Amino acid sequence: MSQNVSSRLVSMDFVRVFALFGVILFHASGAYSLFVPYWSVHDGTSVVATSIRELVDVFIMPLFFFLAGYFTLSSLRKKGSWGFFKAKFWELGFAWIVIVILVLPFSWWIVNRHTATGNYLTTWLTWIGSVGQTRLGVFENPAQSVHLHFWFISLLFAFFIAFLVIYKVAGNFAVRYLSVGQTVLSSGINTAVTLLAFGVVCAVGYFVSLLLVPDTSWLTINLFLEFQPSKLFIFASCFGLGVYGFSRKWFVDGKQIGQLGLWVAASILLSVVFMVIGQVVFQNPLTTTSLSPFFLMLFAAVRSFLLLSVIVTVCSLGVRYFSRPSRAISSIADNSYYIYLLHLFFVSTFQDILMIWAGPIEVKIVMVFGISFLISYSISRWIFKKTSRWKGLIILAVISFVLPVAATLL
Repeated sequence: MSQNVSSRLVSMDFVRVFALFGVILFHASGAYSLFVPYWSVHDGTSVVATSIRELVDVFIMPLFFFLAGYFTLSSLRKKGSWGFFKAKFWELGFAWIVIVILVLPFSWWIVNRHTATGNYLTTWLTWIGSVGQTRLGVFENPAQSVHLHFWFISLLFAFFIAFLVIYKVAGNFAVRYLSVGQTVLSSGINTAVTLLAFGVVCAVGYFVSLLLVPDTSWLTINLFLEFQPSKLFIFASCFGLGVYGFSRKWFVDGKQIGQLGLWVAASILLSVVFMVIGQVVFQNPLTTTSLSPFFLMLFAAVRSFLLLSVIVTVCSLGVRYFSRPSRAISSIADNSYYIYLLHLFFVSTFQDILMIWAGPIEVKIVMVFGISFLISYSISRWIFKKTSRWKGLIILAVISFVLPVAATLL
């Protein structure tokens, strides 16, 4: 591996860690936030917790899809189409199968234990029998969030398969314009046009979705997919931007896009504007379709360009300040997959335990974040990384059994 590529990968480790910390913080704030009726724990409300979730939600999962797209072409180069498919199946597809069969049924049973009839086997058979059932709507209780945070695993796998199919169908056009065989340096004008087009496309797609369904709606296809329709277009655009960015050598060799100071200022300004005008949407999550189209277009534009600004800012920060190897960042990035899979069980468990303490909510958020991250990281590094993938997933299933039961007994 050349020094250039190595430097690029190191800087992207920072982006991955940033997104991972954002996800854990987002979930650590769930028990203390308004407008989260589907959360399994409710322990008061805090403006800080609510603001964290509304702001962080703009960019954390889009960043993961951007990173996934960014590394897709290099994986295709190295492994070829069939090797790429096999790698993604064992990384994501197989994990989803184990999660669907072992992890999610028990979690669903724990949530519904007070209303469920029959034993766990009866519940498991009911769960498996629900395959393919479809629901579109807002989550009003924990039982409706059937895929938990694992929705990302199945949706990302679907994105990889869709990209592979499109690439094979596009043939020479894909090879030429996506530069799978080689990367090409993008000019400043082309980059500016691409970023502007990304912002406009995200804004229009998000605006149209807000006209059709409430912003907080989820589409669930049991045992297959679960996602927010209003975010799907944004996720796809971020994945595509990552693919294009890699093909045009973005953030390689210490090169940033524009001036970092301007991007930071834009991110701060847009964040303030987003939090101000977004209050109408945040406080009316079930009725966004009834809001003024002009207001929805403004909200969609601010959110989309805030997302763009944060993506460029975080990647540029990685290039400028984290392009040299860091043992801590590299280790966290290397364990990010299992940390993501594990963390929510510890988050909800410690949120439940901390209900007996009448301390400040902000302190609880920090405690839940820190403890959940440290335990998830330790298990990933010292257990999952030292065993085969299928054994690691079995351990995940055991953890999903034990923690909810322990929390209910305390």
